[in-house]
Amino acid sequence: MNRVFAFASILVSVLLVGCSTTTIKLSGTPGTSFSGHYVLGTTAHDLYGTTPVVLEVPGGALTECEVRKADPKATLTLSIHRGPRTKVKATAEPGALGIRVRDNKGWTAKVLR
Repeated sequence: MNRVFAFASILVSVLLVGCSTTTIKLSGTPGTSFSGHYVLGTTAHDLYGTTPVVLEVPGGALTECEVRKADPKATLTLSIHRGPRTKVKATAEPGALGIRVRDNKGWTAKVLR
């Protein structure tokens, strides 16, 4: 009976992870204007607004996100979460232009200068 319960618990965990969403979070100096894009599969989508922003997209579909600050004196933080796990987080401090993150069999981040 314990094996059946253990198997059922593992199966539920696998299903929940497979169905998770990916969350794009932009924060930093409140009200910071930004523009950029994100890529789901092979399709690019415009991304613009003011911080803070939280955007959910289908889990595993996000491959790239790039944002640029309107005010180089502001601070902008971009983080990508899949389910409860943070996959990548980067901050463009004052003086930096923005951030680019990519998932190429592992997330990488580059602060744009």
